Amino acid sequence: MTTIFSREPVLWMYLFQTLLSFAVAFGLHLSTAQIAATNAVVAAILSFITRSLVTPVANPRTAQGEPATLVPAASPTVAMQG
Repeated sequence: MTTIFSREPVLWMYLFQTLLSFAVAFGLHLSTAQIAATNAVVAAILSFITRSLVTPVANPRTAQGEPATLVPAASPTVAMQG
């Protein structure tokens, strides 16, 4: 299942930080510590989502859920010898 955050979690983190900065600039009354804490919490949550998306899995599967066979790409030196 694909969620809105699983496509580009880093993009969402920076979008949130930008919107928060604009809100503060245009009148939202937050202290510097509150802004930093909010950004830290959002960054921590989205970092875990990002890690789960980029960490290799032990048993790779295709989009249909079948076991995937990983085939290494041919190196340029091997391809040129043949």
